[in-house]
Amino acid sequence: MKKLLTLTLMLLCIGTFAEARQVVTFKNGSIVRGEILEYKPKKEITIQTDNGSVLVYNSKDIVSIDTDYRYDYDYDDDEYYEYSANGKKLKKNLAHKGYKGFVFVDPVATTHYGYSLGVYTTHGYQINHSTFIGAGIGMLYTHNDSGFIAPIYAAIKGNVGRGFIQFAYGARVGYAIANDIYKNRVVSSDKMIDGFIYLNFNAGCRIPISSKFALRIIPQVEMYAGTPLNYNLGIGLGFEF
Repeated sequence: MKKLLTLTLMLLCIGTFAEARQVVTFKNGSIVRGEILEYKPKKEITIQTDNGSVLVYNSKDIVSIDTDYRYDYDYDDDEYYEYSANGKKLKKNLAHKGYKGFVFVDPVATTHYGYSLGVYTTHGYQINHSTFIGAGIGMLYTHNDSGFIAPIYAAIKGNVGRGFIQFAYGARVGYAIANDIYKNRVVSSDKMIDGFIYLNFNAGCRIPISSKFALRIIPQVEMYAGTPLNYNLGIGLGFEF
């Protein structure tokens, strides 16, 4: 009876906090975080979790019900948090350890030969918020004469800052193959060249959407080292996932 009264009072108090989230601990050691939709003493408790799932448990198995007052914000440093499906606390505006992919389009990439369009995809491992390593492939298409060049590269990317807009930078190093139109136009006197050394240096901003997704706006310089050196200046519009 005493336990029932305690749980009832706790639920009444919890109901006064519109933005609070409940943390229910059970006898088997499991913890469920979410909103309590219904509580029937000695019968069952219904909880809606953060991912929208509605779960029903036996009320007799409850050990405690607590309130997480930091559901929307961590008031110690005012950084936004969210929770993964398994209840792990994640900082929404930071890149998290694990696999990460990128897709970039360079719609305004230009060279001294005319306008061009580049598309690139990079995949690899996010070591921490600040460092990513991986590899990728891309294609640059020149608008005025249908020449194209396709680089295959290793890449490193970095993020600086923890706010809504962060500084982002990176580099790519690899080898690029090209069609005859591109090679003949750029190389001219040496038409037998097989390809180019590919270099890319970029720096811009990262705009986080969630702990997994972010937009990237990255001005960049690309260089294709052959005979002679060819370069592109552009702005990469990208999405990381």
